[in-house]
Amino acid sequence: MSAERPSSGIPEGFAPVPTASAFIHQLGPIYRAVIDGEVIYGILIDSRHTNRSENCHGGMLATIADMILIASCRDSLGISGPIQTVSLSLDYLAPVVVGSWVAGQGALVKATRSLIFARGELWLDKAPVLRFNGILARNRSEGSATQ
Repeated sequence: MSAERPSSGIPEGFAPVPTASAFIHQLGPIYRAVIDGEVIYGILIDSRHTNRSENCHGGMLATIADMILIASCRDSLGISGPIQTVSLSLDYLAPVVVGSWVAGQGALVKATRSLIFARGELWLDKAPVLRFNGILARNRSEGSATQ
């Protein structure tokens, strides 16, 4: 799924995601919308996000992927507290240039008492640029992690 970009670069219906994380705040804003009942996240790539090749840095895409997995699992499971990333695997499929609107979503695959398995994808227009899989740990305060 992909939303058309208006001249401002931010698709209609997307609003900034409030964050308490100073790190994510420095990278953003990151946007969120509900389209056809599905939660989609997005970010407009600018020069702060680039590497020497003037493409979006792989670490930036990894950060977006991690944030999407955690937010998606929180939504799916109704968890409000912290979730920690245990493992994140990434497949970089295509470069992303400055000025691109990158959107994506995550999906819960399975949840156990202590671990959460999820996957997701980022895309540019309708073409995937990053596929990712993650294993997350529930926080001890949620009564289930053994860290």
